[in-house]
Parts: sequence; C-alpha cells; structure tokens
Amino acid sequence: MAGVWKSACRRRCPQLRLLILALLVFCLLSMALLAYYVSSGPRIRQAPPPLPAVECRTATSPAGLPHTPQQDPAVRRTGLSFPAQPRTDPVVLLFVDSVYSQLGQEIVAILESGRFRHHVEAAPGKGAMPVLASRDRGRYTLIIFENLFQYVGLDAWNRELLDRYCAQFGVGVVGFLRTAGSLPPDPQLRGFPLVLLPGRGLRDCFVCPTAPLLRITRPGALQSGPLPGDGWVVFHSNHSTYQPVLLAESGLPGAPPQATPQATVLQDLGLHDGIQRVVFGNGLSFWLHKLILVDAIAYLTGGRLDMPLERHLLVDVDDIFVGKEGTRMKVSDVEALLSTQNKLRNLVPNFTFNLGFSGKFYHTGTEEEDRGDDMLLMHRQQFWWFPHMWSHMQPHLFHNVSVLAEQMLLNKLFAQEHGIPIDMGYAVSPHHSGVYPVHGQLYEAWRAVWGIRVSSTEEYPHLRPAHYRRGFVHAGIKVLPRQTCGLFTHTIFYSEYPGGPQELDRSIRGGELFQTLLLSPVSIGAWSCYYCSRLHQSLFYATHVSTLMHLPGLAAVSALTEHHLQNTQRHSRSVWVSRPLAGLPSLVQIMIVDGSLFRSNPVLVMDGIQKFLGVSPYYSYTEVLTFDKNKGFWCQRLDGGRTKCLGKGKGRKYPAMTRVFLSEYYREHNFELLRLLGRMGQMAPTWLREELQKSGWR
Repeated sequence: MAGVWKSACRRRCPQLRLLILALLVFCLLSMALLAYYVSSGPRIRQAPPPLPAVECRTATSPAGLPHTPQQDPAVRRTGLSFPAQPRTDPVVLLFVDSVYSQLGQEIVAILESGRFRHHVEAAPGKGAMPVLASRDRGRYTLIIFENLFQYVGLDAWNRELLDRYCAQFGVGVVGFLRTAGSLPPDPQLRGFPLVLLPGRGLRDCFVCPTAPLLRITRPGALQSGPLPGDGWVVFHSNHSTYQPVLLAESGLPGAPPQATPQATVLQDLGLHDGIQRVVFGNGLSFWLHKLILVDAIAYLTGGRLDMPLERHLLVDVDDIFVGKEGTRMKVSDVEALLSTQNKLRNLVPNFTFNLGFSGKFYHTGTEEEDRGDDMLLMHRQQFWWFPHMWSHMQPHLFHNVSVLAEQMLLNKLFAQEHGIPIDMGYAVSPHHSGVYPVHGQLYEAWRAVWGIRVSSTEEYPHLRPAHYRRGFVHAGIKVLPRQTCGLFTHTIFYSEYPGGPQELDRSIRGGELFQTLLLSPVSIGAWSCYYCSRLHQSLFYATHVSTLMHLPGLAAVSALTEHHLQNTQRHSRSVWVSRPLAGLPSLVQIMIVDGSLFRSNPVLVMDGIQKFLGVSPYYSYTEVLTFDKNKGFWCQRLDGGRTKCLGKGKGRKYPAMTRVFLSEYYREHNFELLRLLGRMGQMAPTWLREELQKSGWR
C-alpha cells in the first residue's frame, strides 16, 4: 500500500510544482504591472486634514480667531501646479449679466488698467458657449463670472464643456455673489460642498494670512468698521479645498458679534474637482475686494497676468505762491507740509513733495501769508521744485518763443536769487497748457531756458477714463501720464470738498485715489495745496495704503463729470449730433458737458470747454462772472463789484415731470447716443450706463 502511494506521489508532484511555480510567476507579474500603472498614471493629491471654517490669526488679528502660524509666501502657494509651458492665450473671458452692469464695468476697468487682454460675453445660460479652444490651445487663461449664479446655473452641456476646458488647460474661475434680498431656498451651492448664508451686520474685515493667493494684499491686515453696501453673502464649508481669504465679524447692531468670523471671500484650491476658483461674497464696492481681485488674477494665471509690485510716486504741489488773499499758505501750513512729508518718508523712502512755483506772486498775500512764503524758502532744500511759469500764464496763448522764454527767465532769476534748487529737469505748465495738445513754442522755450527733459499731462490721449492715459515723447522731452488726486484750487478746503468730505473719503477708500496707486506703476499726482486742512488726508491715504497693501518697491520719483439735463431737446442730442458728424472722419471727439456742474460752477466748465476746443485767445470767465448769494445763481460781474442778473421774467417754465416718465421718454435717444459714442470710440459716460440700467435695457 505504501509503495502504491509513493508511486502516485511521484507521478503528481511535478504537476504540483509546476502549478505552484505558475502561481508565483502570475503574482509577480501582477505586482509589477500594478506598480507600473500606479507610478506612471495621474497622481491623486492627498488632501490635507480638514481645516476649521476659520483658522487665521496673527499678532494683530481680531480676537476670537484661532491661532495659525504665519506662513512664508512660497509655502502658502499650495494647490494645483501651473504648467511650465502655458497652453492658453493670455486672455480673460468675462461673462456679464448685461453690458451696462456696474460690476462688469468695474471689472473691465481693472483689466484695462493692467493692460490685460480680455473678451466680454453675455452669460450663456442655455445659449451657445463661445469657442474655448482651437486644436490643442486654449483661447482663455482665466474665466470671470460677474454673477456666480450664472455659472452654477449653466445647462448640463455648457457646464460640462466649461469645466472640462478648465480642468484640461489649468484655467481658473473667479465669481461674484450678491443677493437681491434673499438667497435661493437651498443654501448649498449646487454642485459644490459649499453653503451660502446671508451676511448681516458684517464689520471688521480681516485678511487671512494663510490664503495662498495673497500678493499685493498684506497678510493679516485688519479693516475696522462696518462693511459697505448690502447683499453680502458668507460661506461655510467643511471641505479642505476651501481656504478663507477675507473674514468678517457678524452681528446685528446692538447685539454681540458671533463667536466665529464669517468668510466673505473664499479660495477653492481645486481639491474637489481639479478646478481652482476664487469666490467673492459681494461686488467691488468694498475696496479690499479690488486688491483681492488683482491678486486672484495673478495667482490663477500662474503670474502671467500680474502687476508689478514696484510703484513710483511723485506728488506735484502746483501753484506755490499763487492765490488771492485768504487762500495762501501760512506758517502753520508749511509746518504741516513738512510734518506730513517726514511721516510719509517712514512709508515711502526718500518721499519728497515737488513744488511748482510762480515767482511773480511771492509776497502778494497778507502779512501772515507772506511769512508763510518766507518759511517755505527757509526750508527750500527740503523740497523738490519745478518751474510753473512766472505769472501763471498759459503758454498756448503765446506763439512767440521769445515771450515765453522771457517769462521763464524771470522765474529762473527768482529761483536763483532765493536759492531754490532748479536742477530736476522737470516742468509742468499752468493748466497743462501747451503740453498736449502740443504747443511747439513751449517745448522749445523749455529746452532753451530750463533744459527740461521730462513733463507730464493728464490730457493724452484723453482725459477720461484715467486708466487710458499714456505717455509720449516730443522734441526730446518725455511726457509722462499724470493722475489727479481730486484736490484743485477750487477744492482746497476739506470741509468744502464737492460732495462733502465723505466723497473724498470714498475716493481714498477704493475710489480713484486708491486705484491710482494700485493700478498705476507710475503715479504723478497733481495737487493745488494751500491749507493744511487737506494735508492730513494725504497722510491718511499713504498710511492706509501701506497698512493694507504689500508694495515693497514703493519709491519716490480734473474734468467735467458727464451728466444729463432734464430737457427734452437736450435728451434728443444723439439725433442732431449724429447728422453733422455723418460726413466727418471717425476720429471726431465729443465732449459731454455736465449740466449740473455748469449751473453750479460755469467758470470751471467753460475753462474745460476752452481747453477741449483749444480756443485762442483764452477767455477768463473768472473776471466776468460772479456768484450772487441773494439771487442764488451766477451773474455778470460789473465794475465796482456790482452784478447784472436776469430778472424773474427770464427763463422758461416747464411742466412737472417724474423721473420715471423722463427715463422712459428718452430711453431710445439714450440708446442711440450710446451707439453713436461706440461708433466714435468714445467711452460711454457713467450716467448714461446707469440710466439705461434703470430703464431695464438689456
């Protein structure tokens, strides 16, 4: 029996050994194949552990925030990587609700200021999506939705098409959310692990220092006070893909704030679906959102569309020694100017005010003001100086070079007699006269008398919009684009600023003043400075920017507001304007005069019209018009201080008309005007866009 078993074992053992060997070889091959596919296939990024809804705190962060160590900027830039060789054109695709929407226009202004190529489309909804790619190259490097609900609400086909494009080409998405009263019934944003809640009583906004996208915005900066506007949305999520960028405390007036700050701007790192996004809980009326948008554009495009961190700032203070009695600088004003300059130097190395002087008016004020002139000269070496014409004359009125040179020589002799340093090679003429449109005699006299190499103007190629201004070179003199700060001879008192002090504050907090420094690498700000009641504003402005913007390279180196009149013939202007222009070249320029401003300040308006038309000789309306307080309007000035005003029987009487009636009546005419301005390459004025919005035009 044992022999039989041994015989059978000998016959089966080779087969068993072969089977075991085959199984081992199969296992080894399977493991090798699995290792190959794992190593060569797309890697799945391991998500970091979930973060709390808010986890940001620095030494200056608001109370109640949990502590998060400050990270180096290189460490903060986590998320999906950017390809070394971009496969998209450097163009931004902007989807808007309407071509007249205010937020859409604000986004376009930022893109234009950065010289970023962009294409504007109406949100597709269920319509056709624009062509996103041709062959193997994408047409857009960033997608911006003015209304994120338009993105979320895309039909399945368009949504899949857009998401596939973004994932394939590494394209990010920026979106804005605002509520018109209430959010959708379902608080969760469709397709995202993100909950939307209405933001009520938001205040004390804080920049989260761990947000990866921060570049210009200073990490950890705190903006105290209530957030402006309404319709705010705050975000909640437990998914690790979302990183808060801005946080705000929430609480109704009189009630204690909630313990946990609310996220008003979120960054999606792309860990959910491979697409990076930045979502705003409001529009751009909050100035910090403009900073974050600029940073988001730079981050989501891998630095292809970014603005340099270096800024060159020069503040020209025109009309030194100029001004009638009661409006000139006193000793206290000079002291304030020096104090402000010293404080600004702590923020901007070597910052120095640049004073433009007209020597003829030296010691032509009161005794107190004359002492202010003397104190300016006593501290002359602490300022920069540039010639501003001896008698504040406008050069374009004089066609004889010798006359201009004589005026300049008088100013030069004054400077030499009083030890004013005059070696900068920079000059600006009064009212920018002769700089552009170019008055050749001015440039010739500048070179001959002063050796001028650089000037500046706000007029080239057009005054508005400001971000369209450019520089040029003429006769060897470089003319830089010049910006304004809204402080002119007629706005020298802070308390009397047009629109009130709050209007100047709005300009500082996200308005024209703020955007000038944010969006312009080179800023030359023109001031007419007489009283220290405005100087503290300049200090606030610089301190405000330095605290909340990270610009390590910051270095030292007026117009008619378009509005319409409530007049039937005035509103039909596009009809009768277009007829005489029909046979003229397309480059004809139109100036739209602000009727309200003309009524309140005709001298300023007529001065602007003459500059626009290049009228010669210039007619000074200051000498022939004066405001009569008894009448309540402007009248003709006569000799001896008397006035000549229209009687009560003059003027027309119009029937009462409501705003709704006027908007509807002139709706078609306003649209025709918009089309006319578009054909001529002119920017549509703000009031026209707002009027069309109110009338429901789409």
